[in-house]
Amino acid sequence: GRFSLQHAMAEALINRTLNRESFKERNLRDPAFNAIADKVEVQVDPDASDRRKLGGTVEIDLSDGRTVSHTVDNMRGMPQNPLSESDLIIKFRSN
Repeated sequence: GRFSLQHAMAEALINRTLNRESFKERNLRDPAFNAIADKVEVQVDPDASDRRKLGGTVEIDLSDGRTVSHTVDNMRGMPQNPLSESDLIIKFRSN
């Protein structure tokens, strides 16, 4: 589960966070998480070749026909998008 983008997306949508609790056995077997994870499709961006950037886009197709998306050019914690001191403390304590 720790290396499953599908499970990570389900965790983020249900719990609005990812931490060490996210990958406990109970969550990996929880039908609510698995139902969402089963709907996640992964597409690799062929233009994403700069390993120093490490960003991505998430698109969610809603049941009413709308699509919402969010793009992050550099994931949080990268030098180009550093964590604040308070965010770093929260991350440390949650893990």
